Amino acid sequence: MKLFLKACALLAVLCIYACEQPIGIAPDGALDDVFDINVLDTFSIKTYTEIEDSIVTSSPATFLIGAASFDQTGAVYTQSFLNLRPASLLELDEDMKFDSLYLYLYFNEALTLEEEARDYTVHLIKPVNTEELEVEYYNFDSMPFIEEPVGTFTYSPTMEKGDSIPVKISGLVGETLFALALQGEVYSGNSNFLNQFTGFAIRPGDDNTDQVISLLNTSYSSENEVAGTVTKLRMYYHEEVDYSSSEYFDFFNSSNYVSFNSITASLEGTSLAGLASGARFSSELTGNISYVKAGVGIYSRIELPYVEKLNELSKNYLFNSAILEVSPLRGTYSQSMPLPDSLAIFLTNELETTGTFDYNDSGAEQYFIYSGLSYDEELGEQAVYSFDVTDLIHAQLADNGAHEFSMILTPPTSTVLSSFEQVQLPNSSHEQGGVKLKLYMTKVLTDYE
Repeated sequence: MKLFLKACALLAVLCIYACEQPIGIAPDGALDDVFDINVLDTFSIKTYTEIEDSIVTSSPATFLIGAASFDQTGAVYTQSFLNLRPASLLELDEDMKFDSLYLYLYFNEALTLEEEARDYTVHLIKPVNTEELEVEYYNFDSMPFIEEPVGTFTYSPTMEKGDSIPVKISGLVGETLFALALQGEVYSGNSNFLNQFTGFAIRPGDDNTDQVISLLNTSYSSENEVAGTVTKLRMYYHEEVDYSSSEYFDFFNSSNYVSFNSITASLEGTSLAGLASGARFSSELTGNISYVKAGVGIYSRIELPYVEKLNELSKNYLFNSAILEVSPLRGTYSQSMPLPDSLAIFLTNELETTGTFDYNDSGAEQYFIYSGLSYDEELGEQAVYSFDVTDLIHAQLADNGAHEFSMILTPPTSTVLSSFEQVQLPNSSHEQGGVKLKLYMTKVLTDYE
């Protein structure tokens, strides 16, 4: 009964708008008069917050390292793991001597607190047998590492994208690798070498609780081996009889090797506490706000439960197009807390069978629509994302209620794991009403009207 009443209410509102908002009339000489109708729907839209807490983070475009707390969406702690291997055979004479070992990292950007310097540490991963390495690693994965750091570096606000960060590796790591080289064990594909040296973990310093930075993860290949930003471990050595100059040998990271971000998110103390995969929180239960947050798999689901009832309007109404406008909550974004440059709408009619959105498998009947960020000057520079959802509405009308359709608002797949930007989205009950569906239809008046 409630569904029927809501559907009737929607039809009544649509009819009122259709009658009161003619935009144009067909040219003279047409057999029938044609009215273009602009219908605005806000009250029937439902929004929810959901989370996908199992996300593949292998071979990321950037390493994310740091810790920070975010308004309404909790705390994040992130560290990175990378495996480095020789790309060729290192042949050394017995009179060669070890000099030093440096890990070369390359800066991308500061995601939070960019004006402050913070420390980061590098740790040696405990040896892992190559047969035990996984094909894919997830955000909740980790690797055992030695607690005592073998290197440290400090982020400086003067750093720019692509800047080299040379980290001197202390301890016996360099001497051990050099000894293996003298034994002829350093060459590509040598499992004996790989079983003794797995790589490094990069973590925020113990006092770093408010900054996250990203580092470039440029992988080695035969085409880009000379690229300046390829992550590398460089071992320097020299001839004992002639110490006029050092030689070096590089161990590279590659997309074929293990590298991943380990991201721990806590929603404790927020309105989203207890949210997990397979569950959803109605925005009515979270202060009339739903959430989108990159990096941790938080997204908003938007449902249009009565759109198929448009079929019950007079057959003289023809549906043309639809635009979904999403306006983040004012006061939750600024220059220091920027919104994502773009968002994506993920369209699906698989709600009744899959239940949740899977970042790792898009599915055959699911696809993306993208929108860049813009600002509406008439609304005081209100941030707006606009999506053309015409195809979704056409599909929902054709389906005529046989399946449940919904839209998932998420960062684009290209950036979903490269930042922690967030969006707070007010629902129709909120005074700012951040979700609007604009329907564009044509009414044809026959001789009987």
